Amino acid sequence: MQRALRWANAVLVLLTLSSYLSLYLDPGFFWPISILALFYPWLLLLNIIFIITWAFLRKPYFFYSLGCILVGWHFLTNFVGFRADSTVPSTADAIRVMSYNCHALHPVKGPRGSWKIHHLTQLVKAQQADIVFFQEYPILSRIADPLAKELAEKCGLKYAYRESRKSLALFSKYPIGKKNVKYFTNAANGYQYADLSINDQTIRAFNIHLQTNALSGIANKVAKEGNLQEKETWLQIKGMIGRYKKSAKTRGQQAGEIAAGIQRSPHPVILGGDLNDVPFSYTYHQLSKNLQDAFQQKGSGLGITFNGSIPALRIDYLLASPDFKILDHKILAEDRSDHFPIISSFQLP
Repeated sequence: MQRALRWANAVLVLLTLSSYLSLYLDPGFFWPISILALFYPWLLLLNIIFIITWAFLRKPYFFYSLGCILVGWHFLTNFVGFRADSTVPSTADAIRVMSYNCHALHPVKGPRGSWKIHHLTQLVKAQQADIVFFQEYPILSRIADPLAKELAEKCGLKYAYRESRKSLALFSKYPIGKKNVKYFTNAANGYQYADLSINDQTIRAFNIHLQTNALSGIANKVAKEGNLQEKETWLQIKGMIGRYKKSAKTRGQQAGEIAAGIQRSPHPVILGGDLNDVPFSYTYHQLSKNLQDAFQQKGSGLGITFNGSIPALRIDYLLASPDFKILDHKILAEDRSDHFPIISSFQLP
């Protein structure tokens, strides 16, 4: 029995160590590693179970999994926050930044239309956000325009950068200068940036939404109706893997383009958005290698930002140039969308 456990533990450690390579391997070159990164939370959980099991059996083999976790400590702190909940200091140069994929105000729970404009404006107002990045902002003018008006009047976000029938939107209490936007293949996935004038300083704010995996619907169907003994279920699973492979390659290319734009910025950068990828991915590494991750710096608890059928995913981020001091970070318990909103406070350089 213990021999089998040792072999299972060895295989688990090998898979976990292999997943650490996902930060550096472009999925366009070798995509299977990105699948391992997706399952890192479960690999972590299994390693913890082995540590407990070996400790209970009073065997020294728990060092296998313990050493494996310590080698990937950066992975662990990107998924689990060890910072205590902090109170934001009342500083004149602190700005509150929110990022939220609001699912076009289509609730994932409850009937269509049950998520009203005032629900979103109340959330933003309660958090006293100074800058808000929206992904999947409503594209219908009968919703988008009244929402923008309420955000301006009730939340003080009177400066906005958005385009008609496009789903990226940036709202700010600060004047907007130079700006630009690019959509990759449709009206949803792309990035925008805007230069904001704050207390005689200028920062560049990036709002991004990278290529979606579009796996939630298939995952729901497999979970509810799938029978692993049926050929159709395995074809659906094969389709999910193929779709993830394609989208991972696309995100890697998109992230490279945005990272180059960040490097060219003449101003300190704050980036927010839905990367549709985990913090153990090549996509994340491309975008974060010269930026601070607000969750890693000030987050607490599990960094789960996806509210869909695939569990334990952190795919929404707030990143900032080293010039900024990060004061806090929270994932808000607002479950109308398939993403949770995130918010951080930054002290200006």
